Amino acid sequence: MPEAPVRRPARGGPVAPNREQQDRRVVVSLVTAFVIVAVIGATYSIQGSFKTDDSKAALTQSLDAVSRRQVDFRVINQRFASWDELTGKGMSLPPSQRVVSSNTSGFHWYVSLKDIETGVICERLGGLMDPGGEERPTSCRETVR
Repeated sequence: MPEAPVRRPARGGPVAPNREQQDRRVVVSLVTAFVIVAVIGATYSIQGSFKTDDSKAALTQSLDAVSRRQVDFRVINQRFASWDELTGKGMSLPPSQRVVSSNTSGFHWYVSLKDIETGVICERLGGLMDPGGEERPTSCRETVR
């Protein structure tokens, strides 16, 4: 059986890489590209998580303010205020937040707020028997924007 010819450099030129070296370079390149994409994806995921947490905190602060206003309004008027009444009395939200829905009755108030930038929605229900309105937790969820 004849032996395979040996590659020799042509007049002092570089030695051409053999098939095994080429395959190794391709594999290393693919693995490197995958790692870079994974790191970039993880970075965006972490940034998104921080933004979501910040949104939930900001919406909770707004709902705390609504709760305090509702308690004050109830003491003076013997009923809960509608959202329009609260805004008429100076209640406002940061520019990045919107009211999704609100409702009042003789015994309860409800407000749902959305952070426009992240799509997070937080809501709270307050009741006549809630001292200070702080006993009911804020409920938050993430929506698809």
